[in-house]
Amino acid sequence: LSPMSRCSVCDHSCKVVLGDGPQPSPILFIGEKPGYEEASKGRPFIGATGNEFNHHYLGLAGLSRDEIRITNTVHCRLGHSNDKPTEVQVKACAGQWIGLEVERCEPSVIVLMGATACSLVGLSGGDPIDLDKEHGIPRWFNGLEMEGALLPWDGWVVPMFHPASGLHDTAQMTPIMEDFERLGKWLRGNWRAPVDDVPRDYRLVETVEELERDMADEGYRWLPVDTEDDSYGGPWSL
Repeated sequence: LSPMSRCSVCDHSCKVVLGDGPQPSPILFIGEKPGYEEASKGRPFIGATGNEFNHHYLGLAGLSRDEIRITNTVHCRLGHSNDKPTEVQVKACAGQWIGLEVERCEPSVIVLMGATACSLVGLSGGDPIDLDKEHGIPRWFNGLEMEGALLPWDGWVVPMFHPASGLHDTAQMTPIMEDFERLGKWLRGNWRAPVDDVPRDYRLVETVEELERDMADEGYRWLPVDTEDDSYGGPWSL
């Protein structure tokens, strides 16, 4: 792998930041993209987010930086932009690098940190990951069976929130810490993901009429209400 190679969307003014850590490695962590310091020094996860990851979260899983491999979905900062990578950028950059990095890393487990990294599963043809519902829960992924997969690999993937989210919102630190603790237990064979065998019927209800229709035959006694504001400025979700 050479940082001189570039994907089709690279603007050629940025530094390509390849993965860091031993190869092969049993665990590969994939984040979103290099930060400012990472792009300046050419090494992933060495800034403020990297400090959280290296010295706070990894230890909760019983891991250390020198025994894992870490990379990003998008390998350059694209003109110092801090925007979330677009699907076009993910497809181009991951298509250039991720398959080669996974091949050389030979991991047993890939941890996908953040929505951008988790999108590799859906963009490869697998069932898209709902990070809010699935964070910290291992999923078996058959990427080698999917033509043109951005993640051409068969094995366990573990979706997690990106460590940077804890810096932006301290409330996010608790689920991140819990997920890393569970990751360590799972790797040591001391935890298994619970199996939900209760039938679920998830539907989006957008009008009062739909709500009345869907509840008419159910005989519900309780209706959960989420008071968190939605994107339209309304105060309630049902």
